[in-house]
Amino acid sequence: MQNNKLEKLSPEKHLEKYNKLYPGVFETIDDLRLNRKKLGDWPNWCFCPIAGTHAAVTKYLEKIKEPHLLQQVAVDFCNIAALAGWRKTKGLYMFHEITLAELCRTEITGDIPGEVLKFLPEWVTYVQLPRGVFDRIIGFFAYLEFDVNTKGEELRIVLDIEGAIHGVENGLACLTIHLGGSLIEGLEKTIKTGLEIAKKEMGIDLLEANYQAAVPKHLPALINLILYICSQNSEIRDTSNKPTLPKNPKPQKGGKVFNASEVKRWEVGYRLGAALREARERQKESSNQIVKTHASPKPHIRKSHWHKFYVGSKPDQKAILKWLPPIAVNVTESNENIATIRNVD
Repeated sequence: MQNNKLEKLSPEKHLEKYNKLYPGVFETIDDLRLNRKKLGDWPNWCFCPIAGTHAAVTKYLEKIKEPHLLQQVAVDFCNIAALAGWRKTKGLYMFHEITLAELCRTEITGDIPGEVLKFLPEWVTYVQLPRGVFDRIIGFFAYLEFDVNTKGEELRIVLDIEGAIHGVENGLACLTIHLGGSLIEGLEKTIKTGLEIAKKEMGIDLLEANYQAAVPKHLPALINLILYICSQNSEIRDTSNKPTLPKNPKPQKGGKVFNASEVKRWEVGYRLGAALREARERQKESSNQIVKTHASPKPHIRKSHWHKFYVGSKPDQKAILKWLPPIAVNVTESNENIATIRNVD
C-alpha cells in the first residue's frame, strides 16, 4: 500500500501544483514544440528548451508585483520545463536498494562523455529515492536542455525536496551540469559559471572552495543513477517492456504528443540487486571456509566501475556506456549462478 504522505510529494502532485500556479502554461509549451521548426528547431532529445518555457511563463510576470514572487518565477522556469516533458510519459524509476548503494559508490572518472546522457529513455525521467538516504531529497527529475542560440547542451537535475526550499514547502530545486566534454569538465564548468554569475549579477565574490562546498554532496551519486539508466546494459522493467519516447504522432492528429494517463513505474536493477546481495553472502561464507594460500586469494568483491566504448565508424562514432557491477572473486557460487551480476542485458 502506497504511503499517503509520499503520494502528496509525488511528481503528479507537483504537476497539479504548477497547473494551478500557471494555468495553461503546459498547453502553451506543447504549442511551442509543435512549431519548433519555425522557432529555430532543436534536437528531439530535448522536449522544449528553457527559452520556450520562459516565453510561456512571461505573460504571468505582468500580474506579479511582489519581488519575492518574481524571484520564485525565475526559479520555476527549470521546474516547469521538467514537468512539461515528464507529463508525456510519467515514468517513475525505482532502484533496488543494493543496486542503488553500489551505484552511489561508483567513481565518476574524467573520461565519461556527456553525450552518453542522450540515451535517456524518456524526455524527462523521475527517480524515486528512499527516504533518509539522501537527506531531504526524496526524488529528482532529470532532463537535457538545448540552447537554441548558443547550441549549448546541459543536464538539468531538479531535486524533489521534503521540507521548505526557497521559502516553499516541499519544493523543487534545479541543478545544471554543462555538457560538451566529459562529465567532470561539466561539473567544473558549473562551478565556474556559478562564481561568475554570483559576482556579475549579485555582486558577491565567492571563494571557489565555498561554492564547491555548496554543490550538493549527493550530486555525483545522483549522476551515477542517471548514467545507469542511460547505459547499454541497464536493467529496467515493468516485467516485459522498457521505457521509450512516445511514437511520432500522425499528421492527421496535428502532430501533438498526448499526455500519459497515469504514472508508469519502472523497476531498475532488481534482478541485479538480488544477485549482488547473494554474492555478498557467498563472499562471507567463502571467507569462513577457505584456507589462504598463494594460489587462492581471499574471497572478495571487485569494485564497480564505468566502461566506455565507441560504436560505428568515424566520423559518426557514438560513445556508449556500460556499468560493470561488483564482481565476486574466488567466491563459491550457488545453483542460481552468481555470474548474472556480471552481465545484465
